Amino acid sequence: MNSVAIRQRLSAALGGGRLRKIALGLLIAVILIAGLGAGLLPWLARPKLESALSQALGGRQVQIGALAINPFTLTARIDDFRVLEAGKPVLAFKQVRANATLKSIWRLAPVLESLELDQPYFRLVRLGENRYNITDLIDKARAAPPSEGEPQRFAVYNIRVNGGRIDFDDQLLKQQHRVDAIDVAVPFISNLPVFIDTEVLPALSLKLDGAPFKLSGETKPFEDRRETRFDLKWKALELARYWDYVPAKLNFALTAGTLASDLQLVFSQGKTQTLRLDGKLGLNGLKLVEQGGQPLLSVASIKAEAAQVEPLAGIYKLKTLTVASPTLALSRNAAGVFSWQQLLPATAPASKLTASAIASAPAGKPAAKEAPNYNIARFELNDGRIDWHDAAVSPATSLSLTGMTLHADQLGSDAKQPAKLTFAANGSHGELLSATSALTLAPLAANGTFKLEALPFVDYLPYYRAYTHAQPEAGTLGVSGNYRFATEDGAPAFGIDDGALHIEGFRSALNKQRVIEIGTLDASGAAYDSRDNTLKLAAFSVDGGTTRLVRQADGKLNLQNLAKTAEVATDKGASRRAAKADKPFRVVLDSIALKNLKLSFEDQTLEKPVPLVFDRINLDAGPFAWPDVVTTNLKLAARNGQGSLATQGSLKLLPLSGKLKVDARSLDAAPAQPYFAYYLNINLVSGRVSAKGDLEFDTGSGFKGRYRGNAGLAKLHAIDRGTGEDLLRWNNLALSGVDTRFDPLNIAVRDVNLSDYYARLVLTEKGQLNLKDIAAGDATGAVPDQAVANARASDTKTVAGTRVREASLPAAAAKPVTPLRIDKVTLARGRINYTDLFIKPNYTANLTDMGGTITGLSSVDDTRAKLDIKGNVDKIAPVTIAGELNPLAKKRYIDIKAGVKGYELSAASTYSAKYAGYGIEKGKLSMDVHYKIDDNKLKAENKLLLDQLTLGDKVDSPQATKLPVKFALSLLTDRRGQINVNLPIAGSLDDPDFSVGGLVVQVIVNLLEKAVTAPFDLIASAFGGGPSLSYVGFAPGSARLEPAAQEGIAKLSQALQDRPALKLEITGWVDRDADVPGLRERAIRQKMRALKAKDASQGVESTEEIKISAAERPDLLKRVYKSADIKKPTNAIGLSKSLPTEEMEKILLAELPVSDIDLAQLGDRRARGVKDALLAAGVPEDRLFLTRTKLDASARDGEKDKGPSTRAQFKLQ
Repeated sequence: MNSVAIRQRLSAALGGGRLRKIALGLLIAVILIAGLGAGLLPWLARPKLESALSQALGGRQVQIGALAINPFTLTARIDDFRVLEAGKPVLAFKQVRANATLKSIWRLAPVLESLELDQPYFRLVRLGENRYNITDLIDKARAAPPSEGEPQRFAVYNIRVNGGRIDFDDQLLKQQHRVDAIDVAVPFISNLPVFIDTEVLPALSLKLDGAPFKLSGETKPFEDRRETRFDLKWKALELARYWDYVPAKLNFALTAGTLASDLQLVFSQGKTQTLRLDGKLGLNGLKLVEQGGQPLLSVASIKAEAAQVEPLAGIYKLKTLTVASPTLALSRNAAGVFSWQQLLPATAPASKLTASAIASAPAGKPAAKEAPNYNIARFELNDGRIDWHDAAVSPATSLSLTGMTLHADQLGSDAKQPAKLTFAANGSHGELLSATSALTLAPLAANGTFKLEALPFVDYLPYYRAYTHAQPEAGTLGVSGNYRFATEDGAPAFGIDDGALHIEGFRSALNKQRVIEIGTLDASGAAYDSRDNTLKLAAFSVDGGTTRLVRQADGKLNLQNLAKTAEVATDKGASRRAAKADKPFRVVLDSIALKNLKLSFEDQTLEKPVPLVFDRINLDAGPFAWPDVVTTNLKLAARNGQGSLATQGSLKLLPLSGKLKVDARSLDAAPAQPYFAYYLNINLVSGRVSAKGDLEFDTGSGFKGRYRGNAGLAKLHAIDRGTGEDLLRWNNLALSGVDTRFDPLNIAVRDVNLSDYYARLVLTEKGQLNLKDIAAGDATGAVPDQAVANARASDTKTVAGTRVREASLPAAAAKPVTPLRIDKVTLARGRINYTDLFIKPNYTANLTDMGGTITGLSSVDDTRAKLDIKGNVDKIAPVTIAGELNPLAKKRYIDIKAGVKGYELSAASTYSAKYAGYGIEKGKLSMDVHYKIDDNKLKAENKLLLDQLTLGDKVDSPQATKLPVKFALSLLTDRRGQINVNLPIAGSLDDPDFSVGGLVVQVIVNLLEKAVTAPFDLIASAFGGGPSLSYVGFAPGSARLEPAAQEGIAKLSQALQDRPALKLEITGWVDRDADVPGLRERAIRQKMRALKAKDASQGVESTEEIKISAAERPDLLKRVYKSADIKKPTNAIGLSKSLPTEEMEKILLAELPVSDIDLAQLGDRRARGVKDALLAAGVPEDRLFLTRTKLDASARDGEKDKGPSTRAQFKLQ
């Protein structure tokens, strides 16, 4: 309605005069009221309002530009309002307009039809911790007493704010923030039951530091639910700018990230009030860092889209939740503290409650609260990454998971609709992880699959280094399977089905020596159920691998050092859980398959370990159980060098027992040498063990069992530990019909066949065969290294020393003889090297083609085995050995006769050349022996005849004896060319000093010892004693035989004629210290005799016959001195001085020249003179030999036989 229409209606109404007057009066009154309200009232109210507001605002200056009131339209307006602080506006607005309604009168409360605020401004300054520029106003409001009565009622509709702005100056953090372009629309705010039509829809828009935000809404009042919708929109809100305002003190910070939203907040008012949130929310470029600036988390984007989110109803359902390219950095420091433990502020420790306090606390029921209903229809995490750095292990390790994806469908609280999850990731060292799951969160339950591939052992060593000494070098691990988890009656239940484990290319060292190699290892069909605490495996297999097993010097196996059990802290919680377990842990394994494995064993308790190697090991076995006992079937095959081992049967592990069929072929026996060295005095160079039969055993109470079948030992080569000489060799030893029982030991053998054998038999001085001494009395001996080196080159095995560093065996107590029975022993193609030490010199026979039988061997006393062996001596002279014996019984009995006739010794020339140094040209041997031992009493006869024994030329041999062989034979050989020795022996073997016949002691032993040590004394004793015949002495400087020497030469010549095989060497000796002065003295005498002969013109055969008187001597000596070409004393003019006779003689004795030639000629004259004397006595010249003169003889040489050093020395050949 316009003003014209109003006037027309007023004129019609006021048609009368009186009414006109009344109307005119009212009009004037209204005009006056309007004038007062519009002009006078604002003018009067503005200063009072400014003053009141200034007082209410703590004295801050308040300015109002204009105040307008319209009492007719019930409107009011304030323009240019400002509150100043330090001359700067802190609160201001351009204009505020209010439009009241008449309802305010009867409601007795302000009811505004509209309220509109233009360009409001507020400036907030943060001055310090919890101090702002308006802190005084806040404190004043807090201190004001609470108002009494009901709160002021009001109703404001159609509220608008246009172009607002807020400045925030954070002087504490040195930051500035601004909220501008603020537009607000609110339909109403009221606590009065009035209704006024609203013309505005709820809305809010602003810019926060430039980031726009918009909230808009609409109301549908005519719907039953009276639904109101708000649109909440953010665009690229920089969250990092506001991180410092998070009230909690966190040890990480947000450095980047923007928030974007397109949400709808919906209020519905029907029978029940609902609040629903629809739309999308996103975070982009999110970056979190730790306190030191290290990266913590970065996410390219997080996007969520609501499906049904009703907070008041406890419903939180999302259509999608997507996380793109998250990167999480986790770490653990050297003290073992994880990085996430330091992110949140430390909280005060929970107070400790005593048991009594808990018990006395009043019981109460918590209020029932409905569980929230949540669901994510589709969750996706893509291209994720986790970086892990661990400084708590050594060395510090860095690992990563990359390409990580986690997808889930229907992840929520509905137990009837399990979530479906898939996970995959790549490890930083090539490993692959994947998993699937059907997951229920309430109650927690899951089942699914898992798979880990190619996990490298080397790169994860720091995590298990504390548990093992092993040093992995290569290899990968893979595991897979199905799992399930649930909570039953509040307790977790866990299980695995169809589990598998795969290891490939594994290599590990221990103390820098490789000990384990695995080609592939697989365990399949694994199943575990925590309810019965049982682990089941369908199959366990290894294909290709090597294990190096070492028994160390301390007796421990090297693999015992793999685990560091003593260094790892015990998991007490695990121990308690194990203790509380309802059922003990059990293991069931259906089958084991090992293929192409290799095992080497080395025993370093031995001084020289011998490796034992088995390869091509194949094993099929099963089932196994622990701790239950089941019967396990097995099939095993392995190779040992050229040998093999196979066994098949059944076993029980606890206690160990079994029934096996054994087939061992050509197993190398040499590695066992160090162990039976305690019991046998032999060193095994080589040997091949075979056995085929049935073995039963039980270790429940000691080792009991039985072996029935065959056994054999082939290619044996054993040497005597004491001498290093070959003791036994054979091609094959076969035992058939073996029946051996253990505990107590009882051995029975039907047949023993020994072929192509060699044995070195020695009959000792006590009448025992050396084979009887094979059993060792102690284990202290060691193999002579040289003896092993002397083993035949054809034997490729090396014998190690057998002395154990830290082991010794106590003396064994006397035990009863082990029952042993051998029905028949058959020998074929044997060779026996037989040495008889009963007689001296010892003799040796090489027996060949030895064959025969021994029947009825038994350890039972009073039994007699029959011996019948025939052969040849070096395939020339037949030999027989026959008789009865019982070598196995405790009470020994031997009655053996052996003989050989006409053995051609030339066949033994090679043997003689090697050990005697001479070959044999000719000669024959005949021998008859008879030994009988009964009741430990020995009677033996040994007859030995060597006829026409002739040795050949000297042969260089390192094994040859150093004794003068030909000389010894020359002494023993009579004029007929025969050596005849008869040795009767008798005595008790219990007496180590039993008597030996006089022939052995008087003829052989004494004769040989004298022949070796003093052959000339032996010859002299044959003539009744006297001076030694080993030399002839001479005066110093002389070669003239003295009368005393003639007697010795006569005895020596007779001895040589009685022993035509002997030859004599004669060597002249010259002692320079004794012979040089003698030669000079003889030279002076010779020259004086020559001068006297010249003066007398005498013709004599020898000047030795001329005598010089004392009167003649001075003149002749002076003439000799004058003619001598020697250095002489001179006078002042250089002429020779005239000297006394004594002085001239001294100079001549000192200066006359004597050369080595003169000395050699002296020695030659001595030797020649002796030879001439022997020739004159009848010794043939071809048996006498002169040797080179010894020019360096000394008095010490003569002291050896108490004779002069000026001699002619003899040596017999």
